[in-house]
Amino acid sequence: MEFFSENGSLTVNDDPPAIGREAITKVAEGFMSAFPDMIVGMDSLVAKPNGTKYHWTLTGTNNGPGGTGNKVFICRWTSIKRSGSILLGLDIS
Repeated sequence: MEFFSENGSLTVNDDPPAIGREAITKVAEGFMSAFPDMIVGMDSLVAKPNGTKYHWTLTGTNNGPGGTGNKVFICRWTSIKRSGSILLGLDIS
C-alpha cells in the first residue's frame, strides 16, 4: 500500500475513514480474507476536476472465516484523490 501517502485515507460506504497505510491495509485484508476468490474488474475511469472516478465490479464468494458461502456481485465507484503519483484518498460508494 505504499502508493498511498503516509496519511492517505480510505472510506468504505458509511464506515469511518481508515487513515494511514496500516489502517488501509487492514481494510483491504478484510475484503481479501472474507472473499478469497475476489476479482475486482475495472469498468471505466472518468476524469473529474478534483480527481478521478473509478467504476468497478467486485465478484466473489464469502468463504472466508465465518463466511456464509454467499456469492456477491457489487458494482460501485471510487473517487480517487491524488498528488502526483501518490494517492491521498479513496472514497468507495
